Amino acid sequence: MRTSWEEGIALSREVSDAVSLGVEVEHSGPEEDGDHGVTTFGVGGSVHLHGPLSLVASAGPTVESSTRRTGAHAYLGILTAF
Repeated sequence: MRTSWEEGIALSREVSDAVSLGVEVEHSGPEEDGDHGVTTFGVGGSVHLHGPLSLVASAGPTVESSTRRTGAHAYLGILTAF
């Protein structure tokens, strides 16, 4: 196993007191010699539920560098802020 890098950026905007929408891009370098890096793009948001709880979600395409193989990713979660 070798050391790899992971970098990304996300931009979001509050569209109301309870809702935020955003976009993100992230790149992970290869983890093993001969592997390829992976870049993901996502669109997502969060909705404040109650107290410290928010529902968060994101989805988008995934592209493996140099081979151009594509896929998709998605997540749905609960965020707590304290």
